[in-house]
Amino acid sequence: MKKSIVLLLCLATLCIKAQQWDIYHSIDGDVWLYGGDAAASYNYVVGMEKHEKEHGSNNQPIAFCIDDDGNYRYNNFSVEGTKAALVAAIGLENGNIFAVGVYSDNDTTEFYEKLWILTINPELEIVKQKYYSVEEPYKTFGFSASITFSTDKDIVMITQISEYEKAENADYAIYKFDCEGNMLNHNYITEQPPSGAFPYDIIKVPNKDYFMIIGRGLSPVGRNTICYVDDNLEKISYYSFSTDYLNPSSSDAWIDDSHFLMSTYATYINNNNYEWYVGVYHVDTAARITRSLIFDRLDTIDYAAQYRSMVYVNDSTIYIACYQMKWDAEENTASFYLIDKDLNLLGRKDLSYKYGYVEPSYCQITPDGGCIILNFCDKLKSVIVKKDGLIWKLRRADFDFYSTITEISEEQLRAFVYPNPTEGMLYIDVSDIDLDQARICIIDMLGRKYIDKIVAGDGNLLSIDVSNLEDGTYNYKIITNNQCTMSGTFIKKENQ
Repeated sequence: MKKSIVLLLCLATLCIKAQQWDIYHSIDGDVWLYGGDAAASYNYVVGMEKHEKEHGSNNQPIAFCIDDDGNYRYNNFSVEGTKAALVAAIGLENGNIFAVGVYSDNDTTEFYEKLWILTINPELEIVKQKYYSVEEPYKTFGFSASITFSTDKDIVMITQISEYEKAENADYAIYKFDCEGNMLNHNYITEQPPSGAFPYDIIKVPNKDYFMIIGRGLSPVGRNTICYVDDNLEKISYYSFSTDYLNPSSSDAWIDDSHFLMSTYATYINNNNYEWYVGVYHVDTAARITRSLIFDRLDTIDYAAQYRSMVYVNDSTIYIACYQMKWDAEENTASFYLIDKDLNLLGRKDLSYKYGYVEPSYCQITPDGGCIILNFCDKLKSVIVKKDGLIWKLRRADFDFYSTITEISEEQLRAFVYPNPTEGMLYIDVSDIDLDQARICIIDMLGRKYIDKIVAGDGNLLSIDVSNLEDGTYNYKIITNNQCTMSGTFIKKENQ
């Protein structure tokens, strides 16, 4: 009896259908959602509401506390005559969050002269708060911030600090706090003053007492860098990426002590035109890219979520958030990918929204292993673009698939047909292909990739369930040793 591989790829519903839930938040001004985290059974989101004034802007800090069913509380923490924004948060074991904000006693300037540290409970009450004033010669804090835990469960954060308004030409400012908000240590890092520092992410290095910072501003030629600081917040070393074209990046998945995954969007020049695409990179701790998974789509400009685009749940569940950039368009599509730590693409989900143009800004884990995506939703109001807040929740089941290997006889094998068009199952004869480390890719006619997965095994029949694909024409490729050894086209038609 011959053994045949029957690989059942049960894709998610890939057309634009309802996600788990959404929260839409609109005011007269703009809504900016910067970050958040899970704590106990709650999902927290922080940001600000921006109301324009004749002199300056009235920026008001806000927070949401959401349960897994989408029920939520909302609070605006504004104080008359002041301005502030909550820019980062991390969950505590007691169900509260430790939040970081920028704050000013004067709402008529462009400066934020205080770092605002506060603890917020599920009722969205401020339990504790402290303010730390900017030190000379600096004058303001910036909005870009990232936060993590140390080995001792202290809280380490990185942000921008600058001598100029709007945090232009900033340096890195790194702080360590205890969970009560008391500052334990701080340090400033610059290599090329003024460096224009922009921190993307700070991550605790596994099994080490130091931290990795991914960002921009330390390289004399403007490239993204990895910078290491010890537990005393002193710089150890830094490495530059070899390419000029990496943009805001985030990491939430360590492969081992010396390799991690990083999501970003990048550019390359094709016939004198810039192409923009999103990718996930396998990177070593010296900023050398060893492997990649690219979500390239024909004739599109794709950006990763601005502040965090990767959420690691476990080795088989990693979410990536990105969106399609369309200049002067009123609508677009946000795309979310499910991958594993080996850079297999396991599924994809596209979403749009009736209220306007969606730009994912941050994604975070939920207590049940799902993913919350924070979005800016641009809506044309007269000739002015207005930003609203949009929060989506997705689960792994929205992308899920399974695979099995079974044995069938030669008689059974001859009895199989390969329907094209197909309503559900598609069978591919792979009897002449060495399936050792082979990959199967399914791509639509716009170049959008839905599956890119290793299918190694012994057998001669590849069986794919495509019932959840939208109707249309698709290409498939089987790749071995980095070469396409088989390709073809199939039509998915509506289930009768």
